[in-house]
Amino acid sequence: MPWVLGAVVDAETGAAEGPAGLVVTPGDVEALTAALRSILHEEGLADALVARGRRRGERKRGQVHFVRSILRAVPAK
Repeated sequence: MPWVLGAVVDAETGAAEGPAGLVVTPGDVEALTAALRSILHEEGLADALVARGRRRGERKRGQVHFVRSILRAVPAK
């Protein structure tokens, strides 16, 4: 599911392939309405946002797995 969030988070951080969601200013009802309409009516937008989000999630899970494997290999003090 694509997401819409307030501008308190940078949705494009680390996003070489583009955003995985739409950002609106908190409290801006018109911007929120426009963002939701875009997701509903722009051909392929929702699918593109979902695909980008899924790729980011897969990368993040891979990073977490990598860090955990290193921590398991390092003896505890």
